[in-house]
Amino acid sequence: MAVKRMFSKHIVDSDAFLEMPLSTQALYFHLNMKADDDGFIGNPKRIMKMIGANDDEYKVLIAKKFLLEFDGGVCVIKHWLVHNTLRKDTYHPSLYEDLKSNLYKKINNIYTLNESGNLPLTESQLTVNADKVREGKVSKGKVRLVKKIKDQQVDDGFDLFWNAYPKKVGKGKAEEAWQKHQPDLETVLKTLTWQKGSKQWFKENGTYIPNPTTYINQKRWLDEPTEEVIF
Repeated sequence: MAVKRMFSKHIVDSDAFLEMPLSTQALYFHLNMKADDDGFIGNPKRIMKMIGANDDEYKVLIAKKFLLEFDGGVCVIKHWLVHNTLRKDTYHPSLYEDLKSNLYKKINNIYTLNESGNLPLTESQLTVNADKVREGKVSKGKVRLVKKIKDQQVDDGFDLFWNAYPKKVGKGKAEEAWQKHQPDLETVLKTLTWQKGSKQWFKENGTYIPNPTTYINQKRWLDEPTEEVIF
């Protein structure tokens, strides 16, 4: 098993992460360090006991979707593939292959249990030995594919949000806001589905549709539908 673990600033610098208590953040870091090479932790309760964490802190990580939990107490780091890219010569498959078969990967490298529109993990996971790339032992096509995946990982779903959002102004500022808040893309797209059909957004040819930067900064994907939805 690889002995090094990485953390993405896009995740640990996000408001969703920093708003959690420091003790909960510490538990997250410890769970990441103890996870196997696919991000699974088979003994989260033992780790909690070792560092003096409590069940409430663990439940926060589940509720905030930093962890996905399976029956039997096993959990997986939701953003594992955002944090880590392991070399093939150091990677060891998880013992929880049966649970891993239930996972899918979003375009932004985030684990999900939702099959719709996502890639089977076994077909989408890619590890490349950086030394071989430098030595020219990896084809240019594979290097381009790695770059494409990393680019998707950096934008963290922003392009999909931008394509779905009905008012396209201030793209640069909107992308900065997206990277700051790191909203869950699936939740955003689901909320936009009813928002784009609301009477408020239809008024005066879309005058009341917030600018995308405002939408992100105000976390409008957390809004709840009202009776004004017209389709």
